[in-house]
Amino acid sequence: MIQNLGQLKRTLTMNTSQVEELAKAVIEVKALGNRLSEVLKMREELGGEIADLKILTRALAQKISGTRPTPEISSPSMTKSLASATTPQDVMQYLQNVLAKETRGDQIFEEFQKAKEEIFKMTGGHRILREIADAARTLKGKEEITDIEKINLRDKVKGWSSSL
Repeated sequence: MIQNLGQLKRTLTMNTSQVEELAKAVIEVKALGNRLSEVLKMREELGGEIADLKILTRALAQKISGTRPTPEISSPSMTKSLASATTPQDVMQYLQNVLAKETRGDQIFEEFQKAKEEIFKMTGGHRILREIADAARTLKGKEEITDIEKINLRDKVKGWSSSL
């Protein structure tokens, strides 16, 4: 009996030390998770800034060459990505893609309206739906939007994405 108690105490001591080691490992993994989320956030911000730089560079090149930008035709892949969106953040990413590809105000207006409807279906209502509608209303009837307007809209979409 005493021998069994000694073995039981030894086993408990070993298990306790293993649990403590696992607790330390879990803390380290959680710390790495926070760092990873910071890196992903920075990556997303850099991607947006690179897209803004591309827009401004293209505008500068067109200004230097004296040509007008040619409007891009909406591709079916853009509509497909909105249909495959499963979260409001996916819809916001879709709007970022639309702003990167489109220059026609009417087309962007239509895509904003579709995105607003998708977010309504997903959330059942949210305060940013009005903000999206207001932003879309400024695009209605415009043939082309300026690069500055695009950058302002991209910033609004980033804000909406973080508030969802």
